[in-house]
Amino acid sequence: MPPLIEGTIVPIFHADDVESFAVDILSAAGVPHGDAAIIAAHSVASLLSGEQLHGMDLGTGYLPLIREGILKPGAPSRSSKRRPRP
Repeated sequence: MPPLIEGTIVPIFHADDVESFAVDILSAAGVPHGDAAIIAAHSVASLLSGEQLHGMDLGTGYLPLIREGILKPGAPSRSSKRRPRP
């Protein structure tokens, strides 16, 4: 995170408001409400724990992928087996 510049006003938002806003944005992009709520909750929790790489940037990073048709909100998901780490 870049250092704050003296005299800069930094907005402060309540976590619940950020989470609600994220749900609204993701839902508007076509993500089913339940999925949007899960993504938003985990994104905000990541931010609150100090993990910026998996915070709101990751959640909003989905939007261009949805717009381009790379991600399909509500599509069935599947998982693959991972090899155990040595």
